[in-house]
Amino acid sequence: MKNLTKWQLVERVAELAVEHCKAHHAVTCLREEYKDECFRYFRNHGEPYPDRHGIDYSDPAYDGVIRYTEQSYERMTKAKRHRYNVKRRFDTAVRNLMIETGELLTRPRPAAVKRTTINGEALH
Repeated sequence: MKNLTKWQLVERVAELAVEHCKAHHAVTCLREEYKDECFRYFRNHGEPYPDRHGIDYSDPAYDGVIRYTEQSYERMTKAKRHRYNVKRRFDTAVRNLMIETGELLTRPRPAAVKRTTINGEALH
């Protein structure tokens, strides 16, 4: 990417922040759609293990619900990949802006921790 001005970088960060927000919302909506399909399937066909939560994809007892929800699950995972890619581009844009403005990422200073033995003796 060519060298951008500070304001172009700020605009890029803002655009990617909005895109990330939209991508996150899409994942949330598609996850709800997927969960609704799972509940609908189990309501009509029964749950193989009513005491358990979630779907074990390696258990053949769940093959029916996996086939039934395959398309919505794929849409959700595709949206998650898109959200991840947007987040990566957003992070890169923020780092580029920080470099342009001279901001540096620094590690927080370690907290002063006092350690003692079980008998209350101070360790150094």
